[in-house]
Amino acid sequence: MTTPPVSIHRQADEVELAALNERGHLERLRALTGRHRRSEHEMEAAERRIPILEAAARTLRWVQRHEAELRERFGLGRGEAA
Repeated sequence: MTTPPVSIHRQADEVELAALNERGHLERLRALTGRHRRSEHEMEAAERRIPILEAAARTLRWVQRHEAELRERFGLGRGEAA
């Protein structure tokens, strides 16, 4: 079973949402860590994921803004996967 292509716009939206969710999770971990219910390691791991997700979202937004130019440069039509 093949899955239909997902637009760059949708991918960027989902990565931004994941970063937002991770921020909320981090705030909860901070509270739990302060009460010694979660380890510092868990909190630090969540802190490291956020900038990576945000960078991925910026990259996808850049690709989205330049999609037509990139498709033309690489000879891809609208329906073709990059």
